[in-house]
Amino acid sequence: MIPLCKRCLYFASILKKLLIYRNRFARIYIEINCNVITVLVWVKTLWTTVGGRISRHFFYKKHLPLRGLSMSELSIFIDESGDFGEIKERPAYYLVTMIFHDQAVDISKEIEKLEESMHISGFDLEYIHISPVIRREQIFTTYSIEERRKLLYKMLYFYNKCNIHHDTVVVNRKEAPDKISLSGQLSKGIAKMIAGHSSYFKQFEKIIVYYDNGQTELSTILNAVFSALFHEVEFRRKVFL
Repeated sequence: MIPLCKRCLYFASILKKLLIYRNRFARIYIEINCNVITVLVWVKTLWTTVGGRISRHFFYKKHLPLRGLSMSELSIFIDESGDFGEIKERPAYYLVTMIFHDQAVDISKEIEKLEESMHISGFDLEYIHISPVIRREQIFTTYSIEERRKLLYKMLYFYNKCNIHHDTVVVNRKEAPDKISLSGQLSKGIAKMIAGHSSYFKQFEKIIVYYDNGQTELSTILNAVFSALFHEVEFRRKVFL
């Protein structure tokens, strides 16, 4: 069985990939209003592209709730899409997706149900990486269209049922063509996102940020922003059970 925190990193990667493919496979609109994150996803083009049937759009809404006066620990799992290098294709975006998990909230039952559902459907997977699923690459080369569609549905169903939350900072590379401007836009975007959910973050005594340091520039930004805004923050690269 995969460690709980490691699974959350996989889910962060999945959400990030779903968003980066919005320009090729779907239209995604994100409306951020304080403690409410509303995501409208039109999946018609997504399923048509991977060979599926035309699907109607669905409405997805998630809240970052207030927990009252109790204090606890918040884990934030971060993954990025894009890089600080030269823009090779347009439109180009840099995305930073964060998964928020209140450690006082047990999601083990939801994970067990997901694993059981995978087993019943005949999937023997340690993780699901969205890019290979969509493009039928790596371990998914032998998977049919129906099997890959099932995987995507199972992950979306899991997230809808699971008491975790997310937000994404999106930077249009057209407005940030070089490293300096991109760093500035990301710093402002991450700080604005945190400020928008300040009531939620204030409930926690300690915040632990998980990022694999895949990009040094982003690691520096995350360290600077979180350290400036929070007194008790810890950064972890490796995930332990």
